[in-house]
Amino acid sequence: MYPIIDTHTHCYFPAIEKDQAAIFRKCEEAGVKIQVQIGCDEISSLAALSLAQKFKGHYATLGLHPCDVKNVGIKNEEYHRYKGFEAYDLKATNFEQLFALFTDIYEKNKDHIVGFGETGFDLFHENSEEILALQKTAFRQHLNLCETYQKPIIIHTREAREVTLNFLEKEMPNRKNIRGVIHCFSEDAGFAEIVTKQYGFFLGIGGVLTYNKTEAIREAVKKTPIEYLVTETDSPFLVPRKAKNKKQRINYPGLLPEVIELIADIKNIDPDTCGHILFENGKRLFNLA
Repeated sequence: MYPIIDTHTHCYFPAIEKDQAAIFRKCEEAGVKIQVQIGCDEISSLAALSLAQKFKGHYATLGLHPCDVKNVGIKNEEYHRYKGFEAYDLKATNFEQLFALFTDIYEKNKDHIVGFGETGFDLFHENSEEILALQKTAFRQHLNLCETYQKPIIIHTREAREVTLNFLEKEMPNRKNIRGVIHCFSEDAGFAEIVTKQYGFFLGIGGVLTYNKTEAIREAVKKTPIEYLVTETDSPFLVPRKAKNKKQRINYPGLLPEVIELIADIKNIDPDTCGHILFENGKRLFNLA
């Protein structure tokens, strides 16, 4: 059995947390060795960190999701339902305070925190000048942390192809040694070529690859050298197609073999070899021994 790394998961979400022990057993049985729990705001970043502190092979990132840039300092009792943080009072009310807090959290938890994000652009849920300006500011703040601590950036881009590419073109030449990943890659081969060749970014490949009508993503995977590919779930979202057809409604890292086997098929290599390469790629992305 090849080892598996999930480079982007949210296993602190209630959908998984309520059955966490059973799900983590399934992950172990599937060969999952490493999970990177991704933060989306102040509370979820702490929830991600709590899993990294509790479970071997789990790591965390600190980040502000582009869809949450207008909500700093606002606690949503329905949304923020993370075990152990029900009574948590937000400490940051603006970007300056939030990223100062992230700095402090990182300094105290260096062994558990392996990157910053997710950040980036999401114009699917809201497309306005206001949110775009906030997303750009937040993205720069994440890059500052990555540059200071030599950690990778986790980039979210949805309905924002040109905005993302234009931002990277302006920002990246002024940055030193920034590595990262385009999470939940859902663009085409042209986009993939730019972000891998110009910036050395990895592509996060998950359940979307297995869906119908995603030929452009499969073509991108085919044309992109395998050393730029890493596996992810974005769990509990984006259940792979075969698992979904079997009525699986919650995605989790243990379902990644379906994705790995499809990548192997696209690349015309055996799944075991493919799995080992993808695992080493994920370790290299996060500089894990």
